[in-house]
Amino acid sequence: MCTVSFVPAGNRKFILTSNRDETTQRGLATAPQRFLYKGVEIICPQDPLAHGSWIAASENHRLTCLLNGAFKKHKRRLPYRESRGIVVLDSLTYDSPEDFIAAYDFSNIEPFTMVLVNSREKIRLHELRWDGSETHFKLLSENEWHLWSSATLYSDELIAEKEHAFKTYLEALTEVSVQALIDIHKNHFLYEDLVLLPEKVTEVATLSVTGVECNPDKFFMHYRDLVSKELPIASLSI
Repeated sequence: MCTVSFVPAGNRKFILTSNRDETTQRGLATAPQRFLYKGVEIICPQDPLAHGSWIAASENHRLTCLLNGAFKKHKRRLPYRESRGIVVLDSLTYDSPEDFIAAYDFSNIEPFTMVLVNSREKIRLHELRWDGSETHFKLLSENEWHLWSSATLYSDELIAEKEHAFKTYLEALTEVSVQALIDIHKNHFLYEDLVLLPEKVTEVATLSVTGVECNPDKFFMHYRDLVSKELPIASLSI
């Protein structure tokens, strides 16, 4: 997963938008669906292989979004104990991000970055990076926009360029909306490249864009599949 943005949109409102950048051979994810996971009602698109997700929201006012890699491109050490997409779902079964960080076993999980939002009573925005050895957890301002890019796909220079471009696109908006943010991600942050993996070359591309808008009562998840163009834009609330 490659590019994620958080944009405040008023009192206890925000929009989080995510590009899913994956190998085209991995297969299409499902559109967002509602299901019960370890006793918690969740909505998310699901990965066809591990049945986890890169972005998920729950009935307990929680939202988690995943990017591959922590601070820099890492060497994969397969096999890993658990899919990172399952870790996303697991994170929503805890009462808070703090409880999740304190209690979860991250050992032998591939490095990742997570954006975690708890909107119960007030918006609290956290960033978690797992580098394969230790966690790096911090609270971020919910009153400012933020942009994350996958450390496995982008250099520090390109990440800085994307942040500057995103600021320009935001300033040009007459209204901040989930559709406007999805359009920015779809029109300006698509990824397509050939990546050398052991014994083969595989294509990595932006497969979908997901936008989540939050108001004090609900999350609304909007999903746009960029591969199966015949699929309608899917929306679901929780």
